[in-house]
Amino acid sequence: MPAGGRYRRAFEPGCATGLITERLATRCDEVLACDSAARAVDLARERLARTPNVTVALGAIPEQWPDGRFDLIVLSEVGYYCDDIDALTSRVTASLTTTGSSARLPLAGIRRRSTRVRQPRSRALGHLLKPLVHHLEDDFLLDVWSSNGESVARADGILG
Repeated sequence: MPAGGRYRRAFEPGCATGLITERLATRCDEVLACDSAARAVDLARERLARTPNVTVALGAIPEQWPDGRFDLIVLSEVGYYCDDIDALTSRVTASLTTTGSSARLPLAGIRRRSTRVRQPRSRALGHLLKPLVHHLEDDFLLDVWSSNGESVARADGILG
């Protein structure tokens, strides 16, 4: 994580109604959020109308991946719905500058197991990035990767 816990540019595919996006906006200079559902995009835009550092767009990943590089990419549950995990992993690694985050929560009716999503992404990211955090519970998974391997405490100046 950059010093001070702020990111310059973040991308959140699968933003849904913008709940996480709203929180990201407080820690990022610029947030690009997208969703493939027009109604979700409308609701996110409504929620974030007074948040000038957020852009919400209609788009599906990995096919409509945005240009540029990001200091933070948040993948929250999108792997469940992505048919091409390898393409998603490729897009993430090609556009990530510092840290990436992925979280998994159980949803009713989801048939794909988290290992189907996590293992290919972890293998590919592991070649380019260093694992910083791996937290696993029965109903929650969080992985964080970093290009420099620096802990959050060191980046924030808490530890020397």
